[in-house]
Amino acid sequence: MTVTERLTSPWGLLALGIGATLAVRWFIAAPYLWIGDDTGTYLITMNHVLGADNTGFGGSRPPLVGYYMIPFVSAFGPLTGGKIAALVASVAGAVPFFLLVRRFVPPYFASVGSLIYMWWVFADTLAFGFLTLLALAAVLLG
Repeated sequence: MTVTERLTSPWGLLALGIGATLAVRWFIAAPYLWIGDDTGTYLITMNHVLGADNTGFGGSRPPLVGYYMIPFVSAFGPLTGGKIAALVASVAGAVPFFLLVRRFVPPYFASVGSLIYMWWVFADTLAFGFLTLLALAAVLLG
């Protein structure tokens, strides 16, 4: 299989779309030194899960949010880790959506539909790098 055939396959189109979306969202979110209130509460939830919550507000979000944040914050620190966790969550929902939809429609339609799902559902907040419960639910279910 040649490179052109791989890029024009349903998986290739999906990968190109996810990569382009991830790059655009990273360049939009990277210059800002803040992460937003939602991601801040997710970091507090992570501290609550780890037993290090000194604010008393850590139980306001589902504990799975905290577990999701741990590897990103451990690797990149709270600010960059929070941004990267949000960006990964914003694009990762397209893959499980594609795997489900391709059972019902042709693979190319499933690929395009997955990209539309990724752009439409998360565009309001995650275009700026914030993690939402909807995005996290898609990642955790996937």
